[in-house]
Amino acid sequence: MNNKKILNSMKERLKKQKISENYFDMRSFPKNYNLFIIKSLLVWVSINIGLIFIFAIIYYNYDYGYKSKFEGLADGKRNFYEYLYLAGMIGTLVGFGDIIARRDPLTKFLVISHVITSLFCNYTFLSFKELKLADDPGDTHGYIHSNMNFN
Repeated sequence: MNNKKILNSMKERLKKQKISENYFDMRSFPKNYNLFIIKSLLVWVSINIGLIFIFAIIYYNYDYGYKSKFEGLADGKRNFYEYLYLAGMIGTLVGFGDIIARRDPLTKFLVISHVITSLFCNYTFLSFKELKLADDPGDTHGYIHSNMNFN
């Protein structure tokens, strides 16, 4: 008897929730799961590419002197693509080690802040995606009724 009440209240709650295509609305569940995954992938790639470009610009403007503040970059005039490469290696956490920060505390702080910002943005985005998919109000994928047995 008690299990049937729980099941009925759960069904009523699920019926009341809205199902919409609004991507950033946490209260709505995506109608098309595959489209949601494609949109999520595009947003994730855009966030990471944006962070790489932002930090490449920061590194390029920060390392303005003749003597580079990064070991592995030649002294003298340096091109933007070198800083784009550096930001890409740091932002994707690959870090080959061919370009490293010298013993300048501010340079090391910039690199560490880049890593922390990248990790924070990726974690926040992945948490958002998981929270969005955690509640399936319309039993879109048949999970609730196939895995719940209240008999």
